[in-house]
Amino acid sequence: MGLSVLIIVELSAEFRGTRTRNVARGMPAIASSSNFQNNPEKAIDGNTTSSSSKCFITNILKKFVIEVFSHNPGKCPGAVAEICLNYTADPLGEGQTTTLTCDKPARGRFLRIREWFAKWKQMPLCEVEVYPAVENGCDYPKSFPRVESTRLLSQQSELLNDTTLTECAVKCGTKITCLAFNVNVNTLQCELVCHPSFNDSKQSDPHWDYYGSDLCYTDERVENCSGC
Repeated sequence: MGLSVLIIVELSAEFRGTRTRNVARGMPAIASSSNFQNNPEKAIDGNTTSSSSKCFITNILKKFVIEVFSHNPGKCPGAVAEICLNYTADPLGEGQTTTLTCDKPARGRFLRIREWFAKWKQMPLCEVEVYPAVENGCDYPKSFPRVESTRLLSQQSELLNDTTLTECAVKCGTKITCLAFNVNVNTLQCELVCHPSFNDSKQSDPHWDYYGSDLCYTDERVENCSGC
């Protein structure tokens, strides 16, 4: 397969290349190959300096594909990619900045840059910016599938008391950075998950229900709850 860089973006959005705001900045990133201890998150830290110490050092990008997923392809075997762009033009040179636009709309929240042919020459990938488009007049459409008796454990969550399920869904739906939420309907507690991580985990808990698309599941307990 060659090199791949996976970036989790902040929103469930439609990628067409329309410039709104960079949803990849500061989000988690992982790579299948890197130079020594170089951190792939340097590629989305907002620093566009071309110094090697500020960049993610990887293999040269010769021919690659940009894929968008609704589910994490690293954890979900059934994750299906939507092809944003298949790049077969001249290789990107060192220090070169280019803007790439999806060939067709691709909706999701995980973006992967995957190399078709490995060429073992080091290259600094200094900054990757991702700009989604507005879809059907709704800035950031979201969908919250339900997983019963499950709670997503995240260090980046906001706890709200005296909040019903409906109120929690509305708060998450209208908060730009919110991607998912946990609800305890008995204690009227709501946890908004605003900045996900690849290290987030789920916990079985009969008092909580999870609403979001981060988890992989195939059982029949899933119900849809969507909001815009």
